[in-house]
Amino acid sequence: MRSFVIGALFASLFSFNTLSAGNPDSLGLGGVYIKINSPKAKVLSRLGERCTVNRLGGFDQWGIISKDSVPRSLGLIVFDSEKVSYVARDWGSFGGESLNAFNSLYNGLRGLGKEGKVNAKVSVSESREAEQTLRVISIKVGKREMKINVRQSAGQPPSVGIEETLTK
Repeated sequence: MRSFVIGALFASLFSFNTLSAGNPDSLGLGGVYIKINSPKAKVLSRLGERCTVNRLGGFDQWGIISKDSVPRSLGLIVFDSEKVSYVARDWGSFGGESLNAFNSLYNGLRGLGKEGKVNAKVSVSESREAEQTLRVISIKVGKREMKINVRQSAGQPPSVGIEETLTK
Protein backbone atom coordinates (compact mmCIF):
# COMPACT_ATOMS: atom_id res chain seq x y z
CA MET A 1 0.00 0.00 0.00
CA ARG A 2 2.79 2.42 0.91
CA SER A 3 4.53 2.03 -2.48
CA PHE A 4 1.20 2.55 -4.25
CA VAL A 5 0.55 5.80 -2.35
CA ILE A 6 4.07 7.10 -2.94
CA GLY A 7 3.73 6.17 -6.62
CA ALA A 8 0.39 7.99 -6.79
CA LEU A 9 1.92 11.10 -5.19
CA PHE A 10 4.81 11.15 -7.64
CA ALA A 11 2.50 10.41 -10.60
CA SER A 12 0.42 13.41 -9.50
CA LEU A 13 3.53 15.56 -9.33
CA PHE A 14 4.64 14.34 -12.76
CA SER A 15 1.26 15.13 -14.31
CA PHE A 16 1.33 18.53 -12.57
CA ASN A 17 4.64 19.29 -14.28
CA THR A 18 3.33 18.08 -17.66
CA LEU A 19 0.14 20.14 -17.36
CA SER A 20 1.99 23.29 -16.40
CA ALA A 21 4.31 22.90 -19.39
CA GLY A 22 1.40 22.29 -21.82
CA ASN A 23 -1.01 25.12 -21.04
CA PRO A 24 -0.20 27.21 -17.98
CA ASP A 25 -3.48 29.15 -18.24
CA SER A 26 -6.03 26.32 -18.00
CA LEU A 27 -7.06 23.73 -15.44
CA GLY A 28 -9.50 20.87 -16.05
CA LEU A 29 -12.58 20.32 -13.86
CA GLY A 30 -14.93 17.50 -14.84
CA GLY A 31 -13.67 17.46 -18.43
CA VAL A 32 -14.03 21.24 -18.87
CA TYR A 33 -10.82 23.24 -19.14
CA ILE A 34 -11.04 26.58 -17.36
CA LYS A 35 -8.83 29.57 -18.19
CA ILE A 36 -8.18 32.59 -16.00
CA ASN A 37 -10.27 35.58 -17.22
CA SER A 38 -12.85 33.33 -18.96
CA PRO A 39 -16.40 34.80 -18.82
CA LYS A 40 -18.46 33.58 -15.86
CA ALA A 41 -21.63 32.79 -17.84
CA LYS A 42 -19.77 30.64 -20.37
CA VAL A 43 -17.82 28.71 -17.70
CA LEU A 44 -20.86 28.02 -15.50
CA SER A 45 -22.91 26.96 -18.54
CA ARG A 46 -20.26 24.50 -19.75
CA LEU A 47 -19.68 23.09 -16.26
CA GLY A 48 -23.45 22.80 -15.66
CA GLU A 49 -23.74 20.41 -18.61
CA ARG A 50 -21.37 17.90 -16.95
CA CYS A 51 -21.33 18.71 -13.23
CA THR A 52 -23.40 20.03 -10.35
CA VAL A 53 -22.44 23.65 -9.75
CA ASN A 54 -23.24 25.18 -6.34
CA ARG A 55 -22.81 28.80 -5.31
CA LEU A 56 -20.96 29.08 -2.02
CA GLY A 57 -21.56 32.03 0.32
CA GLY A 58 -19.61 35.27 0.46
CA PHE A 59 -17.38 35.92 -2.53
CA ASP A 60 -18.44 34.82 -6.02
CA GLN A 61 -17.29 31.24 -5.28
CA TRP A 62 -18.70 28.09 -6.88
CA GLY A 63 -18.20 24.48 -5.81
CA ILE A 64 -18.03 21.90 -8.60
CA ILE A 65 -19.39 18.39 -7.82
CA SER A 66 -19.35 15.32 -10.09
CA LYS A 67 -22.63 13.80 -11.27
CA ASP A 68 -21.28 10.29 -10.59
CA SER A 69 -23.39 7.74 -8.70
CA VAL A 70 -21.26 8.72 -5.68
CA PRO A 71 -20.80 12.51 -6.05
CA ARG A 72 -17.36 13.89 -5.23
CA SER A 73 -15.85 17.35 -5.08
CA LEU A 74 -14.03 18.29 -8.28
CA GLY A 75 -12.94 21.76 -7.25
CA LEU A 76 -13.73 25.42 -6.77
CA ILE A 77 -13.94 28.47 -9.03
CA VAL A 78 -13.88 32.12 -7.92
CA PHE A 79 -14.99 34.95 -10.17
CA ASP A 80 -14.00 38.62 -9.99
CA SER A 81 -15.76 41.17 -12.22
CA GLU A 82 -17.63 38.32 -14.00
CA LYS A 83 -14.37 36.59 -14.99
CA VAL A 84 -12.47 33.59 -13.59
CA SER A 85 -9.82 34.74 -11.11
CA TYR A 86 -9.06 31.45 -9.28
CA VAL A 87 -9.51 27.75 -10.04
CA ALA A 88 -8.76 24.87 -7.65
CA ARG A 89 -8.97 21.19 -8.64
CA ASP A 90 -9.51 18.68 -5.82
CA TRP A 91 -7.26 15.67 -6.35
CA GLY A 92 -8.89 13.69 -3.55
CA SER A 93 -8.20 12.80 0.07
CA PHE A 94 -6.29 9.82 1.34
CA GLY A 95 -6.15 8.30 4.83
CA GLY A 96 -4.59 5.37 6.68
CA GLU A 97 -1.29 4.13 5.25
CA SER A 98 -0.90 7.22 3.07
CA LEU A 99 -0.16 9.19 6.26
CA ASN A 100 3.14 7.32 6.59
CA ALA A 101 3.96 8.04 2.95
CA PHE A 102 3.13 11.71 3.41
CA ASN A 103 5.25 11.98 6.57
CA SER A 104 8.19 10.40 4.73
CA LEU A 105 7.81 12.80 1.82
CA TYR A 106 7.33 15.76 4.17
CA ASN A 107 10.38 14.93 6.26
CA GLY A 108 12.51 14.35 3.15
CA LEU A 109 11.59 17.70 1.62
CA ARG A 110 11.95 19.50 4.95
CA GLY A 111 15.45 18.04 5.29
CA LEU A 112 16.43 19.12 1.79
CA GLY A 113 15.08 22.61 2.50
CA LYS A 114 17.29 22.90 5.58
CA GLU A 115 20.32 21.95 3.49
CA GLY A 116 19.49 24.57 0.85
CA LYS A 117 19.11 22.03 -1.98
CA VAL A 118 15.48 22.81 -2.86
CA ASN A 119 14.41 25.45 -5.36
CA ALA A 120 12.41 28.29 -3.77
CA LYS A 121 9.35 27.01 -5.63
CA VAL A 122 8.96 24.22 -3.05
CA SER A 123 7.94 25.00 0.54
CA VAL A 124 6.88 23.01 3.59
CA SER A 125 5.03 24.28 6.65
CA GLU A 126 3.47 22.99 9.81
CA SER A 127 0.86 24.61 12.04
CA ARG A 128 -0.67 23.45 15.30
CA GLU A 129 -3.91 24.68 16.73
CA ALA A 130 -5.43 23.16 19.88
CA GLU A 131 -5.47 19.42 19.09
CA GLN A 132 -4.97 19.70 15.31
CA THR A 133 -1.78 19.62 13.25
CA LEU A 134 -1.66 20.68 9.58
CA ARG A 135 1.41 19.94 7.45
CA VAL A 136 1.64 21.32 3.92
CA ILE A 137 3.99 20.74 1.01
CA SER A 138 3.57 23.46 -1.61
CA ILE A 139 5.10 23.21 -5.09
CA LYS A 140 4.65 26.35 -7.19
CA VAL A 141 5.33 26.58 -10.93
CA GLY A 142 4.35 29.90 -12.52
CA LYS A 143 0.62 30.43 -11.96
CA ARG A 144 0.07 26.87 -10.72
CA GLU A 145 0.52 25.51 -7.23
CA MET A 146 0.25 21.94 -5.98
CA LYS A 147 -0.46 21.49 -2.28
CA ILE A 148 -0.23 18.20 -0.42
CA ASN A 149 -1.88 18.57 3.00
CA VAL A 150 -2.07 16.25 5.98
CA ARG A 151 -4.43 16.88 8.89
CA GLN A 152 -4.09 15.14 12.23
CA SER A 153 -6.68 15.79 14.94
CA ALA A 154 -7.13 14.11 18.30
CA GLY A 155 -9.85 11.47 18.08
CA GLN A 156 -10.13 11.71 14.27
CA PRO A 157 -8.47 9.57 11.59
CA PRO A 158 -5.65 11.47 9.84
CA SER A 159 -6.09 12.38 6.19
CA VAL A 160 -3.96 13.50 3.27
CA GLY A 161 -5.35 15.72 0.52
CA ILE A 162 -3.88 16.95 -2.75
CA GLU A 163 -5.03 20.18 -4.40
CA GLU A 164 -3.89 22.03 -7.49
CA THR A 165 -4.64 25.72 -8.02
CA LEU A 166 -4.32 28.23 -10.84
CA THR A 167 -4.35 31.98 -10.12
CA LYS A 168 -3.91 35.27 -11.96
